Amino acid sequence: MFIFKSIKTRKKDVFFNEAIVMKLIDNNCDKNDELMIKIKDTISKGNGVFAAKAFKIGDIALVGSIAEEATNNSVHASQIGINRFILHDEVYINTNHSCDSNCGIQVNDTGCHNLVAIKDIAEGEEITFDYAMENYTIDHFPSQCMCGSPKCRGRITGWKDLPKVTKEEFRPHAAPYLFELDAINEAKKNQEIQLTTGN
Repeated sequence: MFIFKSIKTRKKDVFFNEAIVMKLIDNNCDKNDELMIKIKDTISKGNGVFAAKAFKIGDIALVGSIAEEATNNSVHASQIGINRFILHDEVYINTNHSCDSNCGIQVNDTGCHNLVAIKDIAEGEEITFDYAMENYTIDHFPSQCMCGSPKCRGRITGWKDLPKVTKEEFRPHAAPYLFELDAINEAKKNQEIQLTTGN
């Protein structure tokens, strides 16, 4: 069962189209009949997505679906490939960032992302993921992160800016193209060094 309502995103009011809502419900329930989430206000971060049931580690907490293709990275855009960005459905885009999240990324059949529990999630707990698990760079958020976690990095960063130890910690829960982009950028850097040094 889903609990939907009119929601306010970071920029504007978004009202759910009934046909889109029913499509989301049908698609999500086909993949996980027990999927239960709700959107409600948080204390300091606007809307958030909350568990209306408990989730165990490995459970799909949210099934993502593509609302439309995006031409570039933006405040609500999700990266789903080396050079591909999309806008997820209205439910997904209300899922807040946390530097110590309870969900990770799983690429689904459409190429976009499910959120999978990487910790046990209690009923009523906010469902969060680290935005760096899907976007290589993030340039569209306030300078100060509002997640409130003791592990907060201070600002919402993309994958590119994570320390190596965090990347290794996130490896099982992050989108695979992020590692490809790391390899591409490392190769470019090595090539530039060789051209500079003549070696």
